Amino acid sequence: MKRVLFDDVFFNVNNTGIARMWRSIFAEFSVSEILSECSVELIILNRSNQLAGMGFETIYFPEYEFQTPAIDRMLIDNVVSDLEINIFISSYYTFSTCCNNLGILYDMIPEHIGFDKSLRGWIEKKLYIGNIDSFIGISESTCTDLARFYPTPRGRTVRTVYPGVNNKIFYPRNEKEKRIFKERHKLKNFLVFVGSRGGYKNAELFLESLKFMDSVDLDILFVGGADLSKDEIVTARRFGFELKRLVLDDEDLAVCLSSADVLVYPSLYEGFGLPPLEALAVGTPVVTTKFSSLPESVGELGAFCDGRSSRDLAYVIAQAQKLHWREKVLAEGPKWTSKKDWAASARGVAVALQETPAERSAISIQVSEITREYTELAAVLQQKS
Repeated sequence: MKRVLFDDVFFNVNNTGIARMWRSIFAEFSVSEILSECSVELIILNRSNQLAGMGFETIYFPEYEFQTPAIDRMLIDNVVSDLEINIFISSYYTFSTCCNNLGILYDMIPEHIGFDKSLRGWIEKKLYIGNIDSFIGISESTCTDLARFYPTPRGRTVRTVYPGVNNKIFYPRNEKEKRIFKERHKLKNFLVFVGSRGGYKNAELFLESLKFMDSVDLDILFVGGADLSKDEIVTARRFGFELKRLVLDDEDLAVCLSSADVLVYPSLYEGFGLPPLEALAVGTPVVTTKFSSLPESVGELGAFCDGRSSRDLAYVIAQAQKLHWREKVLAEGPKWTSKKDWAASARGVAVALQETPAERSAISIQVSEITREYTELAAVLQQKS
């Protein structure tokens, strides 16, 4: 039986799709025999208490401090050594130098977008990738990007494990549920945009595309993300639209997506793209792009725009609103998403843990020794800063 320590660190960072992913996977772990079948004993490094109460042993641990990652890593190594852990797996870029690591890669946004990689957080990501013995990528696109941005002669396995959708929540809703949702939030027919909106998410292009649409009997809804900005409100009003924003739990999000005419998701880069998958699960058309992993999320059921032209985006939205396309997506969307559920995701992670060697290779030990020396020096500097 392999002893595996899971770091719930991402729950200290944000409550986005990555948090939903791990919450869903652990829910599957807690009600199935997947881990025991793969000879895995799972212990949670508990920083957030978000995964507590699921029946796993938990080790209480300090919250992550972005300014002191080296000190954090030394504490992790102490726990790994004391508990005789075989494999360390983290929900975000933490790792151990005392055992093998199974790494999770969500995206290569900093590398694609050109973030300042001299910042401490991105230095930690590079260290993380250099110390990982085997990887899970949440899409084929992400796995390809790993080889592109971090080529290495080191023999490491890379497995794709797709995020899933909860089909007990995300399913086509009846007309009464949709009518009640619209009445409660004072919505007519509406287009919906889900999640953060800045930069590569391309919400600005969506707002600019409104000038090519008829605002009669059509509303625009943002779900989640930041509060509406003055510029967003002014842009929408300039083209005759009142812009609304809601924060919804999964149940209400499922009803919202089912009630919408179209999910508009013109992102220029995604590690996977969970909202499009959830929209298809409820039978709602998705307008998106062919960049990065998005074709993997929507398959042949995506209505694709070029991601650059506001006129093109407006045209594709209009095509997606047509009855024949809506009927196609309603019929085929739930079938497509049934292949990507959280049980399959959980099994993929468990199998990856099963296949990650408990014994360390010579090169893994060598890399860890170098990293440990750096960590000890960095910890001294971080204590002084």
